[in-house]
Order: sequence, then C-alpha cells, then structure tokens
Amino acid sequence: MIDFDIVIPNGNEKELLKEAKKLGVKIYFLYEKKSKETVKPYILVNKKDKDSKFLFCTPERKNFENKKTDFIYGFETLEKKEHYHYRKSGLDQVLCKLAKEKDITIVFDFSKLYSKNKEQVLGRMMQNARLCKKYGVKTVVFSFAKNPKRIQNPSDLDAFSRVIGLEKYKY
Repeated sequence: MIDFDIVIPNGNEKELLKEAKKLGVKIYFLYEKKSKETVKPYILVNKKDKDSKFLFCTPERKNFENKKTDFIYGFETLEKKEHYHYRKSGLDQVLCKLAKEKDITIVFDFSKLYSKNKEQVLGRMMQNARLCKKYGVKTVVFSFAKNPKRIQNPSDLDAFSRVIGLEKYKY
C-alpha cells in the first residue's frame, strides 16, 4: 500500500501541511514545470530530497514515448461525449502496451470525482482500471487535492482503488 498522498498547492502549502499533519498523512507537492512545450508537465518535489523528482504528464502519445515520463494522469476528462456503443475513457490497448513497455504508471485522479459529471468519470475510471489490469500496467490513486479539506488518507485511496477494480496498488 502507498503510504502518502500527492497534492497540488496553490500558494496554500502551510494549510495543506497542517491538515495532513492533523490526519497523519505524509504528502508531496506537485508543481507545474515551466516548459516551452505545449504540454504542461508536473514535477513532484520532495522538500527533504530535492533530487528525487518524478515527471507527471498528461495523456498524450508523445508523453508515452518520452523516456523521462514516470506517471501519466488525466484520462477521465479527455473526451467530452461518450460514443453511443462504447465508452471513451482516454486509454486504449495501444497506450497500455506502451505504458507497460516504458514502465509508466497510470494515475487515477480522485479529485475528478468532485466534478459535476462524477458518474461519467467513475465509469471511465472503472474501464481504465480494467484495461490496466488486463495489460499489467502499474496503477496508483492519488487525491491531487488543491483544498486542504480534500486530502485523503492512503487507506481511503486504497479502498477506492478496490472499488474501481484494482485489487492492490501495482506500484
């Protein structure tokens, strides 16, 4: 089980740390990396160890082929409308095979469940979980909380991962 959560601070690092300490949760901050690319990757920074950085990217094909990519997130909100006969979850077998080959972890964003179309997001997460399980792709669930009250306990995220169809973290 993962024993930490990842949050996206918006100038509220102190409040996030205070709430995490109250909950007994270890958190890491995810900051946007300034880049000339059209894609806005995020860098995970551990304040104690400045050299331990991981690259979080959006789900675009070039990010799957990039050797530096560690995590890819945001599949559930790519497509606006569903197709009549099948769900458009943003992930397919080709991307799963690439993720497996390049050792990329697929991240499920718990904060997307606070959106107004949470039923659709949950269905897409469940489909993506089935695909990841089928192709043996590493998966993990993080809260990506921007608000201190939305920080999740890792055991709650573990329970949610079982709800969407992942038995255990494969990270």
